Order: sequence, then structure tokens, then C-alpha cells
Amino acid sequence: MNGCVLNIGSFNVRTLQNAIRKEQLSEDFQKYNLDLLCLQETKIQNGEDQNINGHRLICFPSESRYYGIGFFIHKKWSANIYRTWKISDRIYALQLIINSDKPPLNQGKTNLITIINVYAPTSQRSEKHPDEKERFYKQLNEIIDSLENKTILFVAGDFDAKIGKYKEGETCLGKYSKGQRNDNGNTHIELCEDKKLFISSSAFNHPARHQTTWVGQRKDRSTGNIINIFNQIDYILCQQRHKHLLVNARSYAGTILTSDHKLVKTSLQLEQHRVWRKALCRPKRQEPKVNIANLINTEECRTKYQHTLDSQLARLTARPCRSDNPAQSMSERLGDIQAAIKQSSKESLGLVTTTKQRKHTDPEISVLSKEQKEIKIKIQNTKDDNETRARLKIERNKILHTIRKQIKLHNQEIERKLEDINQAQCDHAMFKATKLLNQKHFENPKVEDREGKLATRPNDILEIVSSQGCKCFNKKFSEITRRFETCPKMLKKEDDYNYAELFAFKP
Repeated sequence: MNGCVLNIGSFNVRTLQNAIRKEQLSEDFQKYNLDLLCLQETKIQNGEDQNINGHRLICFPSESRYYGIGFFIHKKWSANIYRTWKISDRIYALQLIINSDKPPLNQGKTNLITIINVYAPTSQRSEKHPDEKERFYKQLNEIIDSLENKTILFVAGDFDAKIGKYKEGETCLGKYSKGQRNDNGNTHIELCEDKKLFISSSAFNHPARHQTTWVGQRKDRSTGNIINIFNQIDYILCQQRHKHLLVNARSYAGTILTSDHKLVKTSLQLEQHRVWRKALCRPKRQEPKVNIANLINTEECRTKYQHTLDSQLARLTARPCRSDNPAQSMSERLGDIQAAIKQSSKESLGLVTTTKQRKHTDPEISVLSKEQKEIKIKIQNTKDDNETRARLKIERNKILHTIRKQIKLHNQEIERKLEDINQAQCDHAMFKATKLLNQKHFENPKVEDREGKLATRPNDILEIVSSQGCKCFNKKFSEITRRFETCPKMLKKEDDYNYAELFAFKP
């Protein structure tokens, strides 16, 4: 798809049994710029599949007249529907192909988006029928497991679960959520933690009116006044490994279609997923460039280029043009002229020779570079704690400043050695300076004692090396002597000659 932002929504519509509500739903769909909308409580038992203002409405059949799940799909995504299937009356799934020109699994890379639409049992029904709640979450677990990592997964719908605020150690929740957690909320959090899902709306700091998704009322017993109740029970979940794609997530209360639920919308940067995948591919080899400097600086090259190009163009002029299709003939002639110019420039001017950039061999720069990369990873993984993030940035900037300073000193040393080569009066001095320029620096081997501590004093190093050498060589010579303990015999193998020679020169 050409668009890089995908907008997914979830809306409990209460009913879609008449044409007016369907038309209102279409207006809301366009108003909030949605690409796909998950619908709950459509209450259409027989199912429907129709076009409304060019967009596709799919309502799946339901055994209960109080349920009903559906999808409203934008016309630009309608042709990309891969498949839909039923898990139960409360769970349906839909898959979209991201790029219609490629297969669903392209060279091991996923080209599918899967949206699971759910309508969970309410808290009251879960208390009366706990087996229904258990069956619902079991089926949801099974469908998520069956998809594995073959797709970009989203789970959207009415969960009727109050997740409450973030608790320490939870990876499925961001900092921004509302309410007190109930029993359904605990089950919902357990599912997210187990399947490594993330609740998208908890990642963005919006006002409370843009976090709550359900509006109800109750009567105050003492005063008799009507009190409004706001809860957060509708969610759109994504995989934790894809939460970096999220752009925004919130609820909207201004829908034309009336319902006690709000429309929940999540936006994700789909292009980031594709660019990240392309970055893993090997870059294409660039075509070598023509050395234009020869055309500017060398008279001989200019003359040769002019003669070569004239001969190429003369050969093209002699070729007859097509009379049946003048436009195609002109485009072909233009392509031939461009090819003639390229060929002439390559033959007469030559190509630019590229040299591979030499890496710094300074061990101090290598250590600092590795350290700043580790700090960079920490900064990327510390998005919530601003103080720690700022401290790490300051620390990394200091290391980068030191690296730049070391590279500058390194380059100055190279320039000094090159100057010595240029000022050399004889071949001996020039070769000596060149040898110093290309000299590689080797570190002395490090020696550790039995406790694993680094030995620094020369006498300690000598003692450790000597004892290790004696241990190895004494073992070897003891094996040699055991071989010659028997009566002397004629040497037959080359290996025997080598051992005999070593034994002969043993002190």
C-alpha cells in the first residue's frame, strides 16, 4: 500500500440492524480516517457482506441475537483481504496482505497483518457462567499460538475488563491507564503477559475523556441524583516487539452512531516495519562512476571523447527511423543517444578508482567506540526515565568528544610521517619513514597467575611462564623416555626419527 500510516479502530455499535445506523457508521468511518474498524454487538444473526459508500462491511453470522461481530474495511484495503475465519461467536479473525504484489510470506519476511476481533463476556456473565469466560480465553490463547510470528498481530474489541494502573514489573502496560483493576482485568493482564502483547492506549498521555471507552449512569441513593460512570474496557492490543510502530491511540466520543461505548482508534507507522526489513538486505552494488576530472584537465582526453562520441552519433544517424510509430521511435532514439554518451565517456575518460576507507587500529579508540555504542543502546531502551536518559546522553557525548580528539591526533601523526617521507633525501630514509607509517602495533601478551590476577612485575611473569613451560616440556620428555625404556630396535617410522633427535639433544 502507498499509505504509511494504518488506522485500526474498535467500536461496540450496540446494533446495525437498519440502514440508517449503517450509513451513520460509514460517516464516522470517514470522519475519523479509519482503514479498518472492528465491530461488536452488530446483532445480525444471518450475516451480511455489502458495500457502503465504496467501503466493505462484513458482518458474520451469530447463533445469539445479542452478539454479532463484523469488520468495516476501507476500499483501498478491500482487495488486500487474504482470508477471514471463525473461532467462535465471540472471536473472529481477518488477515490483510500488506503488499499485494508479493506473497504472504516473502523470503521469510511477513507480508500479513492479522486482526482478531473479540467480544468478551461481561463481568456479571463471567460470575454466573465462569466456564464461558474460561472457554473464551482458552480459544483466544489457541488462535494467538497458531499464528506464532508469521504476521503482524492485533487483538481488538470489547474485553469488559478494567486493567487499572501500571504495576511494577508489568511489560504489557504503559504508564497511562485508568481505573481500578477487576477480576476480568486480572485475566486480561495475564493473557497479555503470557502472549507478550501490549495495550496500545496505555502508551500515550491523553486526557481522561480520551482514555475511557464506556459511559454509564447510576443513581445516588442519598441524593437521588444521576451520576455518570466512565470506564476503560475496550482495547486494541499489539505484540510487544511491534509497539515501536505505534503512533497514537485514544478514544473518541463524538460519533454520529449512538452507543454507550466510544470508538477506540490506534494508528501505527506501517512504513517503519517495511523500511526496517529493507535495511537488513544487502545494498545494491553501485555502478562505477566516470572520471569527469580527465575531461576538465586533460586536452588529450577531451579530443578523444569528442571523436568517439561523433563516431557513435554518426552510426546512429545512419540508422533509419520507424514510420509506423513515431513516438516510440523517438523514445528509442533518445535511449540510444544516452547509451552512446555513456559508452564514449567510459572508453575515453576512464572510471574513478575507489579506495576502501582505512579503519583506525588504535586500541583506545576501539574501546571508546564500543563503550559509546553500549550507552547508545541504553538510551534507546530508556524512554520513560528522562533523568537517566539525559545523564547517559551527557556521558556518551563526552566519549564521542574524546574519540574525535584521538582521531585528530592520530591523523596529525600520519600527516607528520607523510611529511617525513616527502622530505626524505635518499631512498634509505624514505623506506624507513614508509615502514614507520605502515607499522602495526602489537600488545604484549597478558599473563595471569593461578588466582586469575594480572601479573605485572617482570620476575613474576618469568616465574609463571617458566613453570608452565617446564610443566609442558617435562611431560613431553617423560613420554619420550618411556618409549625407549625397552631394548633398542631399528627405527622404522619418520615419527621415531623425530623423537630420537629430540632425545639426543636433551641437556
